[in-house]
Amino acid sequence: MPATDDLRSLFRRCSAILLDPNSGHGELRATVQTLYTALNNAVGLDDAQPADEERQSTWLPLGKAVSVRTAARCLWEYQRSARFLRGVEAAVREAQHRFPGERIRLLEAGCGPFGLLALPLVLRFTPQELGFVLLDYHARSLEAVGRLTERLGLTPYLIDSVQADATRWRCPASLRPHVMVSETMMAALQKEPQAAIVANLTPQMMPGGIMVPESIRVEAGLFRQSDPLDADTRSWIELGPLLDLTQQSAIEAYPVSELTLPNPMPEKYQLVTRTRIRLFRDIRLDPYECSLTLDRPVRELRRPRGGERLVAQYALEPQPGFQWQIRRGDAG
Repeated sequence: MPATDDLRSLFRRCSAILLDPNSGHGELRATVQTLYTALNNAVGLDDAQPADEERQSTWLPLGKAVSVRTAARCLWEYQRSARFLRGVEAAVREAQHRFPGERIRLLEAGCGPFGLLALPLVLRFTPQELGFVLLDYHARSLEAVGRLTERLGLTPYLIDSVQADATRWRCPASLRPHVMVSETMMAALQKEPQAAIVANLTPQMMPGGIMVPESIRVEAGLFRQSDPLDADTRSWIELGPLLDLTQQSAIEAYPVSELTLPNPMPEKYQLVTRTRIRLFRDIRLDPYECSLTLDRPVRELRRPRGGERLVAQYALEPQPGFQWQIRRGDAG
């Protein structure tokens, strides 16, 4: 286990690289590997023989809370980790303009065992400028991030840690966040509770507060994929938007989308959903930049035929995801 001073130094070096928009792919990849190993050791996670409480996910009424081990491994996706962190920093700076003279409260909903969308910001802000509220469903995650906060000397930043279901938690007035970040999703907002968390927590933010991501846009299209990493736009036929999850749309009824397939259907194309994430302003995750923005084949339907009309609507139950139908009588 690294000595405390060594861990603090390594954490600060790695955080600086993640926050730097000029860091290259190779540097980011090496950084997250180093950081993952150090933090795992610091909080006592064992990848080889994880305890039951670390390897088991939990199905909540409105989505899956991934296991402690899975939450920790999200760090491996270096582009995703870096962009989210930079988006949070930019949002906090905007919040300082909106709330001059106030200590900004940052809520990380689904903080996992490392709290990595909050803790690295100590490089940019003082404890008088910024405080963290860390929220997670799993007690083991909160125990781990609490230990990490102490070893890194970051307790002056910690306002509170809360064990709760973020889709149901009622936020006390003293903890109302100026900025809320949650990264609790899969591609196309499937299975995990991102949408339900946003719907529950954004109305409880300070008036004028900021959500990160600002927008999660899911659209439908036809894609001919010859290579797993081929995102060539020439192979993409857009059919239309399905959902744009924002602070405002999260508290509205989810829209019903009607899509018309081309007739005839182009050969070797597959119906898919595609996700685009805007973290804050121009900080984005575009298609194929991480697992959250990979295309997801629509398997809920039989293979659709040319000219058919499709209807899709997002729903939180029985588990989060899009519900699809083929509209009868509209096939050409």
